[in-house]
Amino acid sequence: MVPVALVGPRASGKSTLAQALAARLGVSVSDTDAMITAVHGPIRDQFARDGESVFRDREEQALRDALALGGIISCGGGIVLRRANRLLLATVQTVFLTAPVETLVARVLADPCSHDQRPPLFADAPADREEMAREETRRVLAARLPLYRSCSGLEIDTSASDVSAMVAAIAARLPQRVPA
Repeated sequence: MVPVALVGPRASGKSTLAQALAARLGVSVSDTDAMITAVHGPIRDQFARDGESVFRDREEQALRDALALGGIISCGGGIVLRRANRLLLATVQTVFLTAPVETLVARVLADPCSHDQRPPLFADAPADREEMAREETRRVLAARLPLYRSCSGLEIDTSASDVSAMVAAIAARLPQRVPA
C-alpha cells in the first residue's frame, strides 16, 4: 500500500487532519514543513534569508524523505508548485483539503503562528490584515487549485465537518492498509 499525502492551501487543516488520521489508522505521521523548520528555522526566515528556490529544494527533499517513511504526510501548501513534487504525489494516495476563502482567511487570522512563521500573507498593519489575507488567499488559490487537483484522487471540504467526520470520510476511501 502507498502512503497518504494531504495537500491544500494554508489553514485547510492538513496538520490537524494528518495527526488525527494517523492516530485512527495507527501509522506514523510526517509534516514536510516541520521537517524543514526543524533544521532550517521558520519558513518566513528561510524565504527572507535563502530565497524561495532554496526553500522549494528543501521541500522536495522533505517530501521524498516523508514518502520513504510512509504513513500520513502533511504537505506544505506550496508543495504542488514544483512539477517533481506533483509527479511524486500522483504516485501515492493524495487527498486535497479545501475550504472557502472566508474560512481559510478566518483560520489564518486566528492562528498566532501563521504570520510569525510562514511567508507573509499580509502587511503588519492590523487594519489591512483581513483584506490583504483575503486577496492573497484568492490569488494563491487561483494559481494552485488546478495543481492540487492534478495530483490528488480525493477532495475534502474542511469547512463544514468536524475533525472526526473528516477523518472518517478520508479513511473510508483509503486502501485497507497504509504503511507505517
